[in-house]
Amino acid sequence: MATLKPFLDLRVQRKKDELYPLKISVSATRSIVFQIPVKIYLAPENWNSQTCRIVKHKSKRLFNMALQEQLLSLEKKLTVLEVSGQLANMSTREVKQYLVASQTVSCSARGDLIDYYEQYIDRIANASTRGTHEHTLKKILAYDKGKLSFRDVDKAWLLGFERFLFSQHLDAKGRAIPGVRRLTPNGVNLHLRNLRTLFNDAVTYGVAEANWYPFKKFEMPSEEPVKLALPVKDLRIIRDFPAEEFCQRYLDVFMLSFYLIGINIGDLLLLRPTDMVGGRIEFSRQKTKKRYSIKVEPEAQEIINRWRGKKYLLCFMDERADYRSFLKMMNKHLKEFGRVEVDKARWGKKTKTGLYPFLRSYYARDTWATLASVLDVPEDTIAAALGHGKKNVTKSYISFNMKKVDIANRMVLDFVASNLSEDEIFEIKAAQMYRNLSFSKKYASLNESYMAMPMPMYGVGNM
Repeated sequence: MATLKPFLDLRVQRKKDELYPLKISVSATRSIVFQIPVKIYLAPENWNSQTCRIVKHKSKRLFNMALQEQLLSLEKKLTVLEVSGQLANMSTREVKQYLVASQTVSCSARGDLIDYYEQYIDRIANASTRGTHEHTLKKILAYDKGKLSFRDVDKAWLLGFERFLFSQHLDAKGRAIPGVRRLTPNGVNLHLRNLRTLFNDAVTYGVAEANWYPFKKFEMPSEEPVKLALPVKDLRIIRDFPAEEFCQRYLDVFMLSFYLIGINIGDLLLLRPTDMVGGRIEFSRQKTKKRYSIKVEPEAQEIINRWRGKKYLLCFMDERADYRSFLKMMNKHLKEFGRVEVDKARWGKKTKTGLYPFLRSYYARDTWATLASVLDVPEDTIAAALGHGKKNVTKSYISFNMKKVDIANRMVLDFVASNLSEDEIFEIKAAQMYRNLSFSKKYASLNESYMAMPMPMYGVGNM
């Protein structure tokens, strides 16, 4: 029997008013347990945990009515799932999505795209993913200012929206608007994919009809992504650059990301000390929830020791609530670090000339993959290292891949530690291939001569 219980979550405090979120704990089965936010925020003194009611609040009557309505709605939905037998075949994620979406549909106009999109965004847990969908919603509102329903979004609407996205940086006369960035085909593709994801969700939960779906014959724009890799000599310059301490931390984090096979900066900064086990970093990717295991090589360990934190593995998040503020400063300093000139005539004003004004945090990942390719690391090993493998592989296969990934990472780090360039690596490989080829030809020649020799006939008379 499913149980529902509202509670005030004292683990999470909203910063702007120091209130806590009210949530409903759902126990659908022994294994399916999760929480649903009620979108009501209270101080501890406004919640009675014994009676599960809001007290001493100016809107207590309204809030209690809304809470009871939500509890009744959830109970009804869970009962339907239990009686129909569907609950036994559903995962925790599927049950939660069904309940949240059911509530969303009940309080929104059926088919209203904007209203549904706003509520869909509220259900997204990952901050980065939520941000991209919020950006897409702004683009939709800028393009179509009328009341938009899912039925209105057909192929013609999508083509118009696509043209709008490609031309939004231009004014009516076709001139570039200052401060408005031109979207690439992949940028346009992202917004269209976000809209497609919303449509799929709406069809799944009955907000949109399946025959309204406009993406079956619509071709998404795309282009081959630009490779964002540094030559090994530039990576060595970053590693050895004598930066001031406030800038050194950002260069160190960049190099640490590289040493850990291009780990995402958000995932890196959110690592806890307990995520480091037996000389390996074991963690789940924030975006995909996929498990990773990366061996900590001495180069990485040195940087970790230098910036070790208390609450987090690295100290940068000990006093921060959001890693994105650090990432923003990191990208700023990555493109600015380099030569500094001091103008004494202007009271010591510093002028910075960045060595790599294009550099961003994500270059570490592409650089690792490119250098691994230079060393002839197999593509499937590089894919496994970057987490591009399929999720449904067996544990033994993952373990086998990880051993190869560990060796590949050590090869890449040894290459960076050496004084060899990419061209010299290619020359060494070419010479090695030539030697192998020469040996093969010589062996083939000897084998051919051997096969041509007359063989003695062993019979009774020869014995």
